[in-house]
Amino acid sequence: MTHAFFVDSAIKQLNELGVSNIWSSDSIPHATNAFSIIDTVAEKIKMTLK
Repeated sequence: MTHAFFVDSAIKQLNELGVSNIWSSDSIPHATNAFSIIDTVAEKIKMTLK
């Protein structure tokens, strides 16, 4: 699981270092969100509450 905690110009700085792709989960809304963990988290919560 990945979370996008980027401050200020972090993405710009990463791009300048040669990073061309940044993918994060939708656990924190961000422009880099590339995949969803909602179904997985919901299923685990349901299993825990049974």
